[in-house]
Amino acid sequence: MTMPHAESKPSRRDDIQGLRAVGALLVAVFHIWIGRVSGGVDVFFVVSGYLLIGSLARQIERSGRVEVVTFGANLVRRLFPASLFVLAVVALLSPFLIATARWSPVKREIFASALYLENWQLARSAVDYLSRDEVASPVQHYWAMAVQVQSMAFFALALAALGFVLRRTGLDRRKAVLGFLAAVTLASFAYAVIRTGQNQPFTYFDTLARLWEFGLGGLVAYGLAGLVLPSGLAWAGGWLGLALIVSCGFALEVSTGFPGWAALWPTLGACLVLLCCRSDRALSAGRLLASPPLRWVGDHSYALYLWHWPLLVFYLALVNAIHPSVSAGLVILALSLLLAWATTRLVEAPFRTRRAGGAFATFAGGASAVGAIVAGVVVWHLSGPMLGASQRLADDDPLRYPGARAFAGQAPAEELPVMPGPLAARFDRAVVFDNDCHAPYGGTEVIACSFGGEPDGPVVALVGASHSAHWLPALRKLFEGTPWRVVSITKSACLFSAQDAAQEDGYEEACAGWNAKLLDELKRMRPALVFTTSTRPVEGVEATPPGFVEAWRALDEADIPVAAVRDTPWMRFDVAECVEVNGRDSKTCQKPREAMLLPEDPARQAAGDLDNVHLIDLSPFFCNETTCPPVAGNILIYNDKHHISASYMRTLVPFLEERLRPIIEDHEKIAKES
Repeated sequence: MTMPHAESKPSRRDDIQGLRAVGALLVAVFHIWIGRVSGGVDVFFVVSGYLLIGSLARQIERSGRVEVVTFGANLVRRLFPASLFVLAVVALLSPFLIATARWSPVKREIFASALYLENWQLARSAVDYLSRDEVASPVQHYWAMAVQVQSMAFFALALAALGFVLRRTGLDRRKAVLGFLAAVTLASFAYAVIRTGQNQPFTYFDTLARLWEFGLGGLVAYGLAGLVLPSGLAWAGGWLGLALIVSCGFALEVSTGFPGWAALWPTLGACLVLLCCRSDRALSAGRLLASPPLRWVGDHSYALYLWHWPLLVFYLALVNAIHPSVSAGLVILALSLLLAWATTRLVEAPFRTRRAGGAFATFAGGASAVGAIVAGVVVWHLSGPMLGASQRLADDDPLRYPGARAFAGQAPAEELPVMPGPLAARFDRAVVFDNDCHAPYGGTEVIACSFGGEPDGPVVALVGASHSAHWLPALRKLFEGTPWRVVSITKSACLFSAQDAAQEDGYEEACAGWNAKLLDELKRMRPALVFTTSTRPVEGVEATPPGFVEAWRALDEADIPVAAVRDTPWMRFDVAECVEVNGRDSKTCQKPREAMLLPEDPARQAAGDLDNVHLIDLSPFFCNETTCPPVAGNILIYNDKHHISASYMRTLVPFLEERLRPIIEDHEKIAKES
């Protein structure tokens, strides 16, 4: 995945090609069979820094300049041809091989990948609770190339600026360059450690948290260029480095601990290999890495990285599987190597060695290729709304689309196309998810949005996480045309609770702060009713956490009534895609009730003697006695893996109203008496 340096090295090191091969094979093997992140990408980053930043540093020491344009043109010639070729193939095949339910995120990611911004697209999705569970796209792996291009652009421009300063001062060039590289590396590493503890999903894709891996390679190449280790020490160091690299994915949970302290494991392993494998001593790690088979894989490692992931994703989509079999994985790996060879020989090599037209022609060609892919995605995207509009329910249609009423015996007159359809399902959700009324990860700001009712009318405060927010369409419809106002105060993955409030590790502090402010706000506004959830899955088992009860008790002391609704089932697979691929009646798209819900609502015992808590159990409208289906009354129940579609929520209104009516009447009676 690393690119040739801007100028030739004094001598070719075949062990580096072998190191690339090990990194690429680790990435592919772990993706295909193990389903984990291997740390191989981190090795690529160190090797890239070793070759490219080392080359840039030597340019400054010799001339005080960095040929930024030449460097950029070489980067484009090396990266763009194979990358954009594979991306174009994926873009052409995706509409035919990927279920339409997944088109929207795939289009976004192809667009971002063409612009080398895929890491930021994934970072944004990582903090968007509704996007985090999306099935991986066939171009998700392009995040690493995006980070590499952004990092190389930073180092080239920063070193060019440093060279400009050095030419006008008497500073020692070598010391200045080493100081700069060390400062960037240490600052980036410190940032990565801190941010990994605060928000690891975002930090994993953050370029600023990855600069240190490239800088580490540059320091080894430039700062330790003349270091010669004793033969025995070099022999042991080479094997130790290789062992660290290979063992990383097995020993560490890379996807949750990187790019913080844990990332030192593979990166220092790569540094040891680069430092210690300069000889071809018998039985050494360098001799192994320089062997012809690994050299061959290393020569094709970039294209191998590009091809293995879309082939895996397309295969899993075609056979509707989660993991490939051993034999299928071998075929995917073999086909990836074959396509890598062809792409390197026929696409990458001709452009890499071509110099006709100079840098301008190179940049123009790269921009044209990017523009063509972007234009294709735009055309694909513009065709979506027309098709998606026909997959939405414009109005309530209880006869043809009874939805929840089907559980009460009101079956539809005929079996009609499921609504919302696969293109519209993702967007069939409560409005707060799209109008900045649902607080995101991080921070403690309480965001309140009011819907309907009269300015001085009674208030229903909808509070909690996204599983509270998805009840908004039902509440809005229920109170439509009445003086009652629905005020939504919700936050991603943050339950209304006095303790253990966050559903995500590392998020507890922000969630606890938000809950404290929320409780103060509820006491200030004194709503007529607080609507929230009463249960949640705890280690896969439905439960009512003690923190829920403590929060209800705090409202009881403030004389504020609570309507606590039993949480809706978590299907944990993309329901719209499953229905599209397998059909509404497929057992694949159903879950046994006993696996989703306890025989009795656990909130009944947990609430105890709290008179202000009114428990609502609408689980009979999500599961029958044995099964939790994906569709009811021609309406898709879920818009993703566990959130309820707005269309289905609106069909629950008669049953929700029946359970809320006594609470509403009590409030209205008290209001009249006062």
